[in-house]
Amino acid sequence: MKVRVAAAGTGKTTSLVARFLERIGEGVPLRRIAGVTFTRSAAAELRERVGEGIEQMIATGRYLGDLVNAPDGSHARYEEARRELQGATLTTIHGFMRLGLRHSAPLLGLDPEFTSLPEWEAEAIFGEELAGLLLLAGYPDHPLHSAALRLGSRAGTWAEAAFKARSLSEALEPAPGDLAAHALTELYRAAYARYQARTGATRLAPSEIERRALAMTRTPHALARLAERAPYVVVDEYQDVNPLQGRFFAALEAGGVHVEVVGDPKQSIYGFRHADVEVFRAALHEGEA
Repeated sequence: MKVRVAAAGTGKTTSLVARFLERIGEGVPLRRIAGVTFTRSAAAELRERVGEGIEQMIATGRYLGDLVNAPDGSHARYEEARRELQGATLTTIHGFMRLGLRHSAPLLGLDPEFTSLPEWEAEAIFGEELAGLLLLAGYPDHPLHSAALRLGSRAGTWAEAAFKARSLSEALEPAPGDLAAHALTELYRAAYARYQARTGATRLAPSEIERRALAMTRTPHALARLAERAPYVVVDEYQDVNPLQGRFFAALEAGGVHVEVVGDPKQSIYGFRHADVEVFRAALHEGEA
């Protein structure tokens, strides 16, 4: 993975556009390059800036002076990129993950027309299923009766907190010997199974999109299809990815996708969404500068 640190005001977007133009000049079609960022507005701005860069390359063979120079014989490549711009993959992280999931939906047990479920609604559905489960667990012969008794009044609060934090890990694993943690895990898994049965393969919240996308990378055929669709991926604001998102991009790299990430650990602002700046620092340590 190629990692670059770019502080605010250093021309980060310009450098991203330059990477697109360089790849196009090398013969990579724009349709094979995915630009991934955090917000729809940032993705729209990137599309606009890439379009402006392509126009400069067509008109002058250069971008911003000599930042990028068109290789000999590459004019037709930039004209092709101009035609492909509106359909190019310039999107959010979840938008890119959705693209990968839809590309192999039947293979992954998903409806190709699955819709997005707001996280607040997912939390409400989980809360309803959890409340129903706790009501049933009040009966002595229910399998979760002992777990509910051990957790007491904290059961619902802890299980809901675990659900909200599921972008941090694929699975809730209790510490060995911690009886309360084992009880919580048992309750959480039962409630989560009910949640999944209710939402099915047709409605995915952002955290479920992340979990499904990461699982997709362990399906060789699905991973190969995404790698064929987007063999080059550029990720902006990488300091704000959460652990599951970081593992997803690392898995893409391991699967043959050329991943380049840009970010600045000093600008991490999405901690409330479980962003973990250590993901960026680990990529910087392990990757190619």
